[in-house]
Amino acid sequence: MVADYLDISPGTVSTVLNSTPAANVIPQRTQKRIFTAARRLNYRPNFFAQSLRTRRSRMIAVIPRSLADPHSAAVIAGIEQSAQLREYSLLVRVHGECHDSLQDSIRFVRERGAEGVIAIDQNDLQSVQMPGVSIDTAAFQFQMLKNVQELLSGVGELAFETVLTHITEGNGSPRF
Repeated sequence: MVADYLDISPGTVSTVLNSTPAANVIPQRTQKRIFTAARRLNYRPNFFAQSLRTRRSRMIAVIPRSLADPHSAAVIAGIEQSAQLREYSLLVRVHGECHDSLQDSIRFVRERGAEGVIAIDQNDLQSVQMPGVSIDTAAFQFQMLKNVQELLSGVGELAFETVLTHITEGNGSPRF
């Protein structure tokens, strides 16, 4: 769209808009024309093309035992809040007694491009080959705290930030 509008190569436009090192050799005047045209045309980068280029999906998987459990729902709410702030998507895959194995769920989310996993009330994440956090809500099941849902939402936010840190730094998988 921008390349056609300016009658220049798509590669040049991509180089400038993505601020790659090669953009340094493109004249400032051309770069300015590209940015001006992009604004004028209301250009938005293609998420899927960027994902292919960067090899990043900006997606975290959440694997709860149930969506009906209020404690799991509170944790997921916290994860979602953090994900939205960081422009990440969540892929939720329920894993309960009636569903496939946890390893099948892990394989499912990995095949769909999840960069990390947050498991809620799952015990066996030892073999997961991706950044992951396991949260055990059992400690909160019998709490009579007025703000237990808020606390669990905070746990979800912390879990998301921990997984994101391990993705970006390339570290191993922490466990809660």
